[in-house]
Amino acid sequence: DGYTRQTVRLRLDAAYDSQDIYVKGVQYLLKAALPIAKSFSTKLWNGEYVKQIKVSIVDEEVTTLLYREAVNPLMDAAVLFLPSRDVVTSPKFMSFFQGMGDRLVVFLNTEQAAANWKVENKGKDFYGDTDTALQVCRTFAQQSYYFFQTPINNWQMTFFRSYPHPWEIFIEDLKYNMVKIGESDVKPNYDQIIAMMEVYEEANAVKPYQKVGKYLKDCQQGPAE
Repeated sequence: DGYTRQTVRLRLDAAYDSQDIYVKGVQYLLKAALPIAKSFSTKLWNGEYVKQIKVSIVDEEVTTLLYREAVNPLMDAAVLFLPSRDVVTSPKFMSFFQGMGDRLVVFLNTEQAAANWKVENKGKDFYGDTDTALQVCRTFAQQSYYFFQTPINNWQMTFFRSYPHPWEIFIEDLKYNMVKIGESDVKPNYDQIIAMMEVYEEANAVKPYQKVGKYLKDCQQGPAE
């Protein structure tokens, strides 16, 4: 629909061992997941018109610019992978965003950046120039694709959205089936997700000890099993 400023969260966990993140830090994440970000950048517009992908780290952490140079310069695009708060609100990049005009700019996996943040928080997780942060969050408010898995309330939850479809919440039930428990036109917050889970638990007579028991068993087995 012509959104030239977008925010995307891709699934990256298949590229790395989550336990290593705590030991090796975000540099490890960048090295492991950069091929995914590069593939995403290449496949914009179904991979057509691409000439080359220029990759450069733009801060002292892991914020990485993948510039998709096209045969026609009007089709150029920029992907900022793991973009930290300080980078996206800096005068240098505010000027860069303006200079891109109608060309596509995407923030990729802001929630896993060294200085992580969420566009829906509207600058509240920034420090300093909150007016600029709010401007950035409003500009990049369109979350066109989102995939995230995490345990919530003793359920393994999957958070999914692919524009123009609504946001969808799934859980892994007691029999390890993926079950959709709710959807929303706007990104649901934690309390709304908990409410969806409570409705599901009541409708399916799920006892607290059942979901806790499954969760503890899954934790003992680990992801490799």
